Amino acid sequence: MAEKELAFQNKLKQYQNSGNANAVSGLPANGGSSNSKESKWYFYNVQASGYGEQEFVKVWGTRKLKDNWRWSDDSKVNIGKVVKEFVVEKNKKPKALKEKYKVSYYLKQLPITQKELDSISELRSTSYYQLGVIYKEQFKELLLAAEKLEKLIEFFPENKLLLAANYQLYKIYLELKDSRAEKYKNVILNQYPESIFAQFILNPKEINNAENGKISPEKRYKEIYLLYKSEAYIQTVDEISNALRIFEGAEIVPKLELLKAYALAKIKGKEAFQKALKYVVLNYANTEEGKKAKELLSEIK
Repeated sequence: MAEKELAFQNKLKQYQNSGNANAVSGLPANGGSSNSKESKWYFYNVQASGYGEQEFVKVWGTRKLKDNWRWSDDSKVNIGKVVKEFVVEKNKKPKALKEKYKVSYYLKQLPITQKELDSISELRSTSYYQLGVIYKEQFKELLLAAEKLEKLIEFFPENKLLLAANYQLYKIYLELKDSRAEKYKNVILNQYPESIFAQFILNPKEINNAENGKISPEKRYKEIYLLYKSEAYIQTVDEISNALRIFEGAEIVPKLELLKAYALAKIKGKEAFQKALKYVVLNYANTEEGKKAKELLSEIK
């Protein structure tokens, strides 16, 4: 037993002197375990674990043993605060949607009453008529004009603009030398025989006479006034513009301008009406029409 102990002590000295635990076979590198795999374990290797400890302190500093030890500032992770915020957010009522994002906002704007539905139909039919006249008078696109006016007749067979639309179509196809002019001429003469448009068709010379100075301004005014009374407001404005060119400087001009203001009110509304009245007041202040325009302006403010 003494010999074995002596042999052990000698081997131990040799191990220590060599500085390499692997230099002496038979001596466990883990300080007592004979298992070769465990001898390589990091925490049983004093030199490796000591170096690791120094590196940890170098990188992280001294740390208390606790959760989330890697945070340099404990306030960065406040579990209580996180839980509280989660609970508050969970129980918080969702923000109210802006009114314009709600379906109800648009449902409330849908037309319901018969009056509202009729106003939409009226606006649509007027738009078709105005577009047809614009294509005809301003752009000279006669086929496009005819297309819009024919759609007006198709979509709104009971509309008050039908008479004026038929007359416009008659004039368009007459200019194009198209046989369809006869169709619209017959509609006017058969369905609206007492209308001013029927008179225009039966007595086209009267229009030419007006342009040539062979018709009195008063008679021309009466013809245009009949247009206004038949609710052909756009046609009224067009005819007044032609008449103002023909009868420039005549006493009838203020009356035509005031009638034009009324027609514009029907087409474009209050703002256009006020603008037209101001024009009459400014240019014909001393006439009956100028005084009437001034009176109207004070009433509609």
